[in-house]
Amino acid sequence: IAWKTLETLALSLTSVENVRPFVICAGILYGNGEGTFQNVFKAAWLSEQTHRIVGPGKNHMPTLHVRDLARSVKALAGNPPEKKYLIAVDAGDETQASIVEGVVSNLGGGYDVPRVTPEEAALEDTADVLTVD
Repeated sequence: IAWKTLETLALSLTSVENVRPFVICAGILYGNGEGTFQNVFKAAWLSEQTHRIVGPGKNHMPTLHVRDLARSVKALAGNPPEKKYLIAVDAGDETQASIVEGVVSNLGGGYDVPRVTPEEAALEDTADVLTVD
């Protein structure tokens, strides 16, 4: 797991003078072409009715726009926090269903998005992300 190696290396720098490393645990990134929701937006834009909601869709998705993450990194780099770990998510409390249905209704012409079981969705690329809670 490459991310864990990088995290460990970064935090090992605490012994270096004038270095205060920290880790930002970001929510599910979106915006500027990030891949997580790209297929959801693309299918809606092309009026493809391929959207699915995994399970009941009530799971809350901790999201974060990439520009907000960049602003956070910039602000924290100049004034490092005392804590080693920070969680960065949007203030919204969106669910999987509200995100998918919102995109479909605003870009895809609107239709009833079918729900599928986690087992049925296992072969979809974003199933693991859409079931985060």
